[in-house]
Amino acid sequence: MKRWIALLLAVVLTMSALAGCGGDDKKDDGGKAETQAATKEDGGEPAEGSDDPIVFAYSGPLTGDNAEYGLLFKNAVELAVKQQNEKGGVLGRQIEVIEFDDKNSAEEAGSIAEQIVGNDDVVAVFGHFASGVAMTAAQIYQETGVVLMSASASHVDYSSIGDYIFRNNVTQKMEATNCLQIAIGSGAKKIGVLKLKTDWGESASTCFLEGWEKIK
Repeated sequence: MKRWIALLLAVVLTMSALAGCGGDDKKDDGGKAETQAATKEDGGEPAEGSDDPIVFAYSGPLTGDNAEYGLLFKNAVELAVKQQNEKGGVLGRQIEVIEFDDKNSAEEAGSIAEQIVGNDDVVAVFGHFASGVAMTAAQIYQETGVVLMSASASHVDYSSIGDYIFRNNVTQKMEATNCLQIAIGSGAKKIGVLKLKTDWGESASTCFLEGWEKIK
């Protein structure tokens, strides 16, 4: 039941965030959604008539070189939560978000993931930003049955970590295919690949080069 609630919540917030990204809603109380509440009883079952919040976690780079991305994603989650709570929340319960700054560091994300799974109230997580960081944390969420939804982890192996790990963005392979089709359509005879020395960079480079060999 806990996984079902988490998946429902993740889908609702994802759709709300996508629908609301173009809006001009302002966040309140430092961006924390106003909550009145709802969770599950022991065993993961939601308590009928409970006034406790459904607790959701967000983790991303709120400081450091990639803070602009983490803050944008955080604002999208906060907006989606605010809008959904104004509609009555999920399953008649309000949603609460607790936020973590993983600094786009795999080590920091792993530590945060341990904190999150140690909190029995948290049913799902939105984050992390970079594929390598998300994949480190995903191992911990998968082992403990906490749903993770990433909006940016495009590494081809990310979602294969387990059945609790999801994304709502395209993969590197899809991105590479589209970019190569544009290049070929523009008359390109050769391509150059400039890559980051990260898990994401290596995987993206491989997708481009393999894709080029197939279509050149």
